[in-house]
Amino acid sequence: MEFRVLGDLEVRGARGRIPVNGKRQRALLAVLLLRAGRVVGVEELVASAWPDRPPAAARKQVKIAVSALRKAFGDPGVIVTRSPGYLIEPEEHRLDLRWFEALVRAGRAATTPEDRARYLREALEEFRGPVLPGIGLDTEVLEQRRAEVTEEYAELELELGRGGDLVPELSRLAERYPLRERLHGLLVTALHRSGRQTEALRALQEARAALAEPGAYLLRVEQQIAPAPLEVRPAQLPADIGDLTGRIAEADQLCATLEGPPSGYAPPLAVLTGAAGTGKSALAVRVGHRLRTAFPDGQLYVDLRSDKDNPVSTMDALAGFLRAFGSPVPDELAERAALYRSVLAERRVLVVLDNVTDEDQVAPLLPGAGDCAVLVTSRRRLTGVAGAHRVELTGLGSRESLALLGALAGEGRVAAEQLAARRIAFLCEGLPLAVRIVGAKLADHPQWTLQRMADRLADDAYRLAELRHGGLDLRAALEDSVRALGSQAGRLFRRLGLLGFSEITPAVAGALAGVSSEKAARLLESLAASRVLLAGGEDRYRMPDLFRLLAREHCAPEGEGRPAQVGLGVLT
Repeated sequence: MEFRVLGDLEVRGARGRIPVNGKRQRALLAVLLLRAGRVVGVEELVASAWPDRPPAAARKQVKIAVSALRKAFGDPGVIVTRSPGYLIEPEEHRLDLRWFEALVRAGRAATTPEDRARYLREALEEFRGPVLPGIGLDTEVLEQRRAEVTEEYAELELELGRGGDLVPELSRLAERYPLRERLHGLLVTALHRSGRQTEALRALQEARAALAEPGAYLLRVEQQIAPAPLEVRPAQLPADIGDLTGRIAEADQLCATLEGPPSGYAPPLAVLTGAAGTGKSALAVRVGHRLRTAFPDGQLYVDLRSDKDNPVSTMDALAGFLRAFGSPVPDELAERAALYRSVLAERRVLVVLDNVTDEDQVAPLLPGAGDCAVLVTSRRRLTGVAGAHRVELTGLGSRESLALLGALAGEGRVAAEQLAARRIAFLCEGLPLAVRIVGAKLADHPQWTLQRMADRLADDAYRLAELRHGGLDLRAALEDSVRALGSQAGRLFRRLGLLGFSEITPAVAGALAGVSSEKAARLLESLAASRVLLAGGEDRYRMPDLFRLLAREHCAPEGEGRPAQVGLGVLT
């Protein structure tokens, strides 16, 4: 017979697996196997099977359970009756627990590190998971024994120049047994040997936090590995876009600002603003890569709106930046911000904060030292951020739009249909995201003419639907701007889409929204600050066509198609 207790309870005979049914039977058998070679009294078996309140007939039920087990095994001699209870003779069967111990003894007796490691690895392979889950027995002694042997094996593997594959198991055990110093030290060393320096330093800091007083073993490990992680230089910028078109003057201006001298003791700070789809993030990444050698201690990057339903908080952004340098992460926002400034104090680092919503997000993420620099992108101007140099992006010019379209769809196709290409650029309003989507669609449909694409875009009812391809979606980008509006501004935005003329004044907006001209003026200013409207002369605004189409979609009654344009008198 073969018995397994180092994982789920299993019994195997000559014909394969033998099921052991019933909670009491499994508990009784598990106790007999854990005490294999020793007599287990009936009272101990009762206590194991009924740990809370044994029934009056418990002794009789133990006898019945033993009888059922003997019947399932097909051999009554497997469980021997011996006063004052029962036993299983391990010499007559294979028991994984005893085999584990035999392999451990063989490993410790071996004469070479290779043989010792081999035996211990085979011993640990006897464990198939947590010991006897679901049975309700206290198996902590065996789990501790497993941790002890794992430590021995890991030490041998590291001595032999191996051990990278031990990280998951060492991590699991270190989390379960936070007071085992040797386990922490081995995990730190394994991470260090695997080239995972930031994680190694973080594991070292977690070990120090778990142990009241680190001992000689952990201090020795710290002396060996700490210098390497401290040299970590994060490079978090996303990949550059190879076909980024235009924006040369803006890029030069940003680089000059960020490489320039600090203003007093404040680090250089640039804010790159523009409406959705103008390519702010792409330009920021390009600038970051251009400045890589100017900031040799690393580049930090966070997209604060990477998930519109669950944006990255300032707390999370600080945690990510601190971990990038292998630093501990305090619980409080003020403590994180202070430690972040301390970590950057002696470094020259570029910090890129992408898709910032408001000024409150920026302040805790600013370094305190002048040797660093910060590049912020936002749809708002963030005029409350002091000392910032601002660069604003609008749509690409006609020549740049055609260059981007040609890079994606083919220069020959653009040259052959110049008028259609210019019409596409006009209908895309020069937005790099929109042009990129059209270029990707044309590349995906080489049989299409540019004229066909232009005609599809010219239909107002379907233009936003056309501007979606793969993972690129202009409507989603525009809706992000609208979603951030307040309720009154959002209502006015939707009603502005119904206008049959382009110029918008506070009087017009007030009539649409049912508010005074003064209130309407403030709402229009809010829409312009969010880049939903374009400001013209004093108190004069214009809604870009793509936003107008989105507003009309939102204003359409449920179940109806595109609403007709209306004159001002209809709504007053």
